[in-house]
Amino acid sequence: MNHLSQATLKQMKIMIQARNKEENLEIQLEHNHLDLVTEKRKQPYRSTTI
Repeated sequence: MNHLSQATLKQMKIMIQARNKEENLEIQLEHNHLDLVTEKRKQPYRSTTI
């Protein structure tokens, strides 16, 4: 790792953090979707008309 400059290391760290954030967002979205699906299953079918 010594041959890499500090700037390069900083860039790599930023890229990794950004990627982690993206993955976390995707995971959150999946969880939210699953929650919605399970919520719908729990509720008896209701017509949305008021």
